[in-house]
Amino acid sequence: MQNIKILIIRLSSFGDVLLTTPLVRILNKKYPQASLDFLTRSSNIQIFKNNPNISKIIAYENNLHQKIKDEICNSNYNIIIDLQNNLRSRRLHQGIKAQKFYYHKNNIQKFLLVKFKINLIKNKISNVAEKYIASVEGLEPDNNSLEYYPDNLKIDENKTKKRIGICPGAKHYTKSWPIDYYIELSKYLISNGYEVIILGGKSDESFAKQILEKVPECIYGITENNLDELYNSMYNCDLIVCNDSGLMHFACTIPKKNIIAIFGPTVKEFGFLPYNNQNATVVENENLNCRPCTHIGREKCPKQHFKCMKDITSLQILKIIEEKINANDL
Repeated sequence: MQNIKILIIRLSSFGDVLLTTPLVRILNKKYPQASLDFLTRSSNIQIFKNNPNISKIIAYENNLHQKIKDEICNSNYNIIIDLQNNLRSRRLHQGIKAQKFYYHKNNIQKFLLVKFKINLIKNKISNVAEKYIASVEGLEPDNNSLEYYPDNLKIDENKTKKRIGICPGAKHYTKSWPIDYYIELSKYLISNGYEVIILGGKSDESFAKQILEKVPECIYGITENNLDELYNSMYNCDLIVCNDSGLMHFACTIPKKNIIAIFGPTVKEFGFLPYNNQNATVVENENLNCRPCTHIGREKCPKQHFKCMKDITSLQILKIIEEKINANDL
């Protein structure tokens, strides 16, 4: 096994790539002498920059497809693990003689659940991270969560108040708890003696500005997509409030972090729950027969009422925050 070479392919998106880190860890443990390479889009390479389990990161761009395919062909991989499993990723390793494993997306079950509310997943829910692991024969999950390795951990020694991080962004509108609710929650938290920091990347800047306009006491924690800065900001929070988003998964890279994840149109059956974090709480409206209406998010509520998010109040989230904070103080 000393000369074994493994390639993992997961091009996108941010959260999905983070969910591969347990597989990377477990593969490295099984094949400690192997060369383990990872192919992902350039926007995601930060995730693995200091990861001790990775030998090489290959940055993918559409215009480099043929060049990268040639590189793969010339690298003599023994094992190729295609976690993207679409036409683009299959073309990258087509014709290469290697042992190949694929992530199975359960698209039929998702379709039936979204379109007809036929739930064939209910009694066998597993996290996507575990599905990635299960895609490779002979691997078993461990008890650890997702991983990120910052250059330096910066602990805020001057913090005097409990600090709550809020992550208002999400890729799709319907996966975002309404911004007015984040504003209301921020006001409640500050009036109750908490610090509030708004967290995210460049795409979340507009959300942060809306909150700061109404609640200027909040701390601006939006980064230029710098994961080290984001990690340190989250690390110094006592609790993170977020949507079903990549930022939720990133918060899971911090061991035992208190997390409240607000799920709207999506459900746990899709496998994107906070992974292996006993301090994470998922809040969802389970009294709607229109959920789920999507497995990735929509730009508007198809029923026009958006009750999956609007029925989850800021006072409800505040109560959960205080319960979790008080439990930690005992």
